[in-house]
Amino acid sequence: MKILVFIFSSSLDCASLKCSHIILSAGIRGEGGLQSMKTLPLSRCGEKENLSWPLFCSNRRKETAKRESSAREPLESDQNNLRRILDSLDAGAYVTDMETCEILYINRHLRYICGDVEGRICWQVFQKNQDGPCPFCNNGRLVNERGEPERVLLREVKNTRNQRWYECRDSAVSWFDGRIVRLEIFTDITERKRKEEEYARKMKLETLCVLAEDIIHDFNNLLSVSMGYLSLARLNVPPYDPASQFLEKTEEAFMKSGKLAARLFALIGQEGKPFHRRVSPDVLLLDSVRLFLRGSDLKSAFVLAAPLWTVCVDENQIRQVIFHLLQNARQAMPQGGQVTIRAENVFLNAGEKGDLPVGSYVRWSVEDRGIGISSEILPRVFDPGFAAWPDDNREKSGWGLAVSRSIVRRHQGLIDCRSEPGVGTTMIVYLPAETVP
Repeated sequence: MKILVFIFSSSLDCASLKCSHIILSAGIRGEGGLQSMKTLPLSRCGEKENLSWPLFCSNRRKETAKRESSAREPLESDQNNLRRILDSLDAGAYVTDMETCEILYINRHLRYICGDVEGRICWQVFQKNQDGPCPFCNNGRLVNERGEPERVLLREVKNTRNQRWYECRDSAVSWFDGRIVRLEIFTDITERKRKEEEYARKMKLETLCVLAEDIIHDFNNLLSVSMGYLSLARLNVPPYDPASQFLEKTEEAFMKSGKLAARLFALIGQEGKPFHRRVSPDVLLLDSVRLFLRGSDLKSAFVLAAPLWTVCVDENQIRQVIFHLLQNARQAMPQGGQVTIRAENVFLNAGEKGDLPVGSYVRWSVEDRGIGISSEILPRVFDPGFAAWPDDNREKSGWGLAVSRSIVRRHQGLIDCRSEPGVGTTMIVYLPAETVP
């Protein structure tokens, strides 16, 4: 809106006084209605002494303010909606500047835990004795080379302040002011970690029992053969021969060894005894793989025939085999990669696969694209204590495949390994089918 007023020069002094009063009044009462004013000289009939002055008053500033207010309303609405969503989560959530690590926002759940920490540095608030960004910080991995959001990263972290475990999901998002920031949503998994540790201890005990039972079984076989040859030797040595007495003492030692093995077998028998029940292999594979790969750099791909025949197995022990084979794949791909899990129904003829009898089987495999195993050491991968490749944790390396073979044998199955250096490794397991249409 513009107002044009003509004032003769003879009335200019009076008009100026009145206009200043109008402008002052408008500035007070008009809420910005008369906020800009221009005066320009005009001539009449070419004579400069006869001047008139136009006065232009505009509401443009008010209109601009309205437009800015209208533009802010959707932004403020988006901010409020995001805050309501994050505040409704039963998890902690916060936003930080990716350059300065300044906390820009925390949700209600996190504010209840650590108070109002907006404006502070995240690694000073959430971790203890930190003199710089956390070593596990994902800021550099959340964006691509152009600085654009690229991925969501999942990690498990133990907080150094309260000693609790958290599962954190980090992502780069565009903030309301246009900059790229890090949004982290985390949940407390301390109880889950405790149960996982208990389960791991139980599995470790079962592993030792299964392995010990397998070793005792092999020891008894060797002892039986030795006793047989010892008995033949005594038959061929006269009683009066001094060697006969030595053979008799040796036989007594063998008998004591057999009794000791029987006591050990009885001691671990209950722990190592499988508890068989009918299970669906596809469900067991899906659940076990997803549980093991959670939070790791490995990705999974499933190629499962449908429907798979059911198998009668000890679910915990077969799950343990799956974990060992996945651990083997992770060691083969330290930089991460993809693991392919395949499963199908097969029928084997006599002698087609080792000593397996004729019948129906479920064959499943774990395939990696790692460094592979050379043909020279491939026959030894299932030997107790033998590690196909170096591992930082030596006490856990070299036993998983040996235990897996023992468990599969106890289920009247077979485990095999195929590998090619530079291509990858495939671990194949055959389990007898319990239900065949």
